[in-house]
Amino acid sequence: MNQNNAFNKFPQLETENLILRETKLSDAPAIFEVFTDKDVLKYHNIEIATSIKEIEFN
Repeated sequence: MNQNNAFNKFPQLETENLILRETKLSDAPAIFEVFTDKDVLKYHNIEIATSIKEIEFN
Protein backbone atom coordinates (compact mmCIF):
# COMPACT_ATOMS: atom_id res chain seq x y z
CA MET A 1 0.00 0.00 0.00
CA ASN A 2 1.31 3.43 -0.91
CA GLN A 3 1.68 5.40 2.32
CA ASN A 4 0.70 8.66 0.58
CA ASN A 5 -2.70 7.20 -0.35
CA ALA A 6 -3.38 5.48 2.97
CA PHE A 7 -5.66 8.25 4.27
CA ASN A 8 -7.19 9.86 1.19
CA LYS A 9 -10.45 9.34 3.04
CA PHE A 10 -10.38 9.68 6.82
CA PRO A 11 -11.32 6.30 8.30
CA GLN A 12 -14.29 5.94 10.62
CA LEU A 13 -13.71 3.61 13.53
CA GLU A 14 -16.63 2.34 15.56
CA THR A 15 -17.04 0.40 18.77
CA GLU A 16 -20.14 -0.29 20.81
CA ASN A 17 -19.60 2.92 22.80
CA LEU A 18 -17.55 5.21 20.56
CA ILE A 19 -17.38 6.51 17.00
CA LEU A 20 -14.17 8.17 15.82
CA ARG A 21 -14.70 10.10 12.60
CA GLU A 22 -13.38 13.05 10.68
CA THR A 23 -14.41 16.35 12.23
CA LYS A 24 -16.99 18.49 10.43
CA LEU A 25 -17.69 22.20 10.47
CA SER A 26 -20.91 21.40 12.33
CA ASP A 27 -18.70 20.16 15.22
CA ALA A 28 -17.30 23.68 15.74
CA PRO A 29 -19.70 24.74 18.54
CA ALA A 30 -18.91 21.63 20.61
CA ILE A 31 -15.16 22.00 20.02
CA PHE A 32 -15.39 25.68 20.96
CA GLU A 33 -17.05 24.72 24.24
CA VAL A 34 -14.12 22.43 25.07
CA PHE A 35 -11.51 25.02 24.01
CA THR A 36 -13.04 27.60 26.36
CA ASP A 37 -13.13 25.36 29.44
CA LYS A 38 -10.27 26.38 31.78
CA ASP A 39 -10.41 23.05 33.62
CA VAL A 40 -9.85 21.17 30.36
CA LEU A 41 -7.18 23.49 29.02
CA LYS A 42 -5.01 23.43 32.13
CA TYR A 43 -3.83 20.02 30.87
CA HIS A 44 -3.03 21.26 27.34
CA ASN A 45 -0.56 23.78 26.00
CA ILE A 46 -3.09 25.87 24.05
CA GLU A 47 -4.73 29.23 24.62
CA ILE A 48 -8.40 29.64 25.46
CA ALA A 49 -10.42 30.26 22.31
CA THR A 50 -12.12 33.64 22.23
CA SER A 51 -14.30 33.08 19.16
CA ILE A 52 -15.68 30.14 17.25
CA LYS A 53 -13.75 31.34 14.17
CA GLU A 54 -10.52 30.44 15.94
CA ILE A 55 -11.40 26.77 15.98
CA GLU A 56 -13.09 26.43 12.58
CA PHE A 57 -11.30 24.24 10.11
CA ASN A 58 -11.55 23.21 6.47
